[in-house]
Amino acid sequence: MSSEVTVAKNIFHDVIGQDRVKEILSSLENSGNVGHAYVFNGPAGIGRKMIAGKFAAMLMCLREHGSGEVCCECESCVLLKNGTNPDYITVGLPKDKKSIPVEVHEKGKRKKEI
Repeated sequence: MSSEVTVAKNIFHDVIGQDRVKEILSSLENSGNVGHAYVFNGPAGIGRKMIAGKFAAMLMCLREHGSGEVCCECESCVLLKNGTNPDYITVGLPKDKKSIPVEVHEKGKRKKEI
């Protein structure tokens, strides 16, 4: 599973549609009222992973930036672009399971601690 995130100054520049989702995520970042975890649910191919990665980029950018933007230059942005940010972990549902097993969660925790 690739951990690369497309990072551009206007973080949602390449997201077509999903205006309400983009608005909600940007307003959460602006308010500082961000939860510890989010589940992006829906059918395959609608951009869940892409939107989640872009939301993470907004939250993790180390420099001051406008709503829905990132700097593209700080260490966090560069690591996200390269798919090497140790603080960004994606977890997916295994094909043969109905829920995410503890082993998948634990694997993500260990990866983060390395």
